[in-house]
Amino acid sequence: MTNVTEAFETSQSERGLPFIVRPAGGPMTLADALEHRAALTRALHEHGVLVLRGFDAADVTAFEGFVSEFSGPPLGYTERSSPRSVVKDRVYTSTDYPASRKIYLHSEQSYNLRFPGRLHFFAVDAADTGGATTVADARGVLRRLDPRLVERFRQRGYMYVRNFYQDVGLTWQEGFQTDDRSVVDDYCARNGIETDWTTGSELRTRQVRSTVAVHPETGDEVWFNHATFFHVSTLPGGAGEYLLEEYGEQGLPNNTYYGDGSPIEASVLDELRGAYEAEEVNEAWRVGDLMVVDNLLACHGRQAYTGTRKIVVSMALPRSWDEVTPRG
Repeated sequence: MTNVTEAFETSQSERGLPFIVRPAGGPMTLADALEHRAALTRALHEHGVLVLRGFDAADVTAFEGFVSEFSGPPLGYTERSSPRSVVKDRVYTSTDYPASRKIYLHSEQSYNLRFPGRLHFFAVDAADTGGATTVADARGVLRRLDPRLVERFRQRGYMYVRNFYQDVGLTWQEGFQTDDRSVVDDYCARNGIETDWTTGSELRTRQVRSTVAVHPETGDEVWFNHATFFHVSTLPGGAGEYLLEEYGEQGLPNNTYYGDGSPIEASVLDELRGAYEAEEVNEAWRVGDLMVVDNLLACHGRQAYTGTRKIVVSMALPRSWDEVTPRG
């Protein structure tokens, strides 16, 4: 059985991720790398994040081919919470937020009942400064949390409350990719989401989700949720205070609570953010880099940046909460 270190030159950060693989013994394409798919998969399960660097002819077309062969057919972007543009088929721009804004660490679409098991990023252009896709070990985040706090969330879960407006964030039409309210109601009914059509065409949704998952291949427990990311207090630079003043707590575009609707204490949110930040690793992009993130094993985010940055993303390997919910 081939070991990844026999097939590639490798390196890693002190925390073990990302695990970087480079061609060894001569030029190699991304298609060539797939000859060692099993070894790459084992490395991904160990480290949570792989970066393939220095491969020949690495472009968006080669990226598409790698995703399909390594992880299966690319997925569409459903129940959207961030703006993205289609690059090609099911290849999207990574979140279209201003360069000056950091994107906090999170687990992609963990609030969905069905979510991608793997994320794939490709560097078409790298920023002048900053712009790293930050990553963190979700196993490590869980280990850093007080077990009593984890048990509280195990018992209560968390509630994600979302208000869709026409002038802030995504509209419900963008979020659910339809103009038909009945289609939204049907999707939400099938996916454990409560809907409340408020004044005009505005929509409020509520969904209760778990916070801890089990990786179906490795058996590792991970901290897998958006309880911290969507809480108003995690917004940077006074944005949370502005939104509270403008919309009131019940009207916030995004906010989270314990699963019974009670507020999450400020001290708890500080502990959660501290655990993510203690695990955060930044690896600067190089043009042609391909990053694979196991969505359960690793969280991701983005540094602020200057200059031109174009990172594209493709998601694959569908998972469901039924597959990853801890038993017992």
